[in-house]
Amino acid sequence: EIQRLHGCRLLHEGDVDAAEEALGRACATADWQGAHWFKLRAARDLAALRMARGDNSGVSLSALVSALDSVIEGDNLRDVVEARDLLHLLRE
Repeated sequence: EIQRLHGCRLLHEGDVDAAEEALGRACATADWQGAHWFKLRAARDLAALRMARGDNSGVSLSALVSALDSVIEGDNLRDVVEARDLLHLLRE
């Protein structure tokens, strides 16, 4: 989560490349640790960043799908709803 927040701060400061790298690390770390909620948040933020850059590639889509699949409860929680909404946008 700290890596994700660091990526968000970098993005807020305008360092998009560093933010993308930090969010990618956050995703990988959360996946390695089995931290499903943190993986979902990081994948959501990374996919949103890439979509804003015009990169709607399958990489963002597959990472977000994988993160959503790993969360088994909490369908109505904000993180899940936001991730599903973003997934819908990526699939358009």
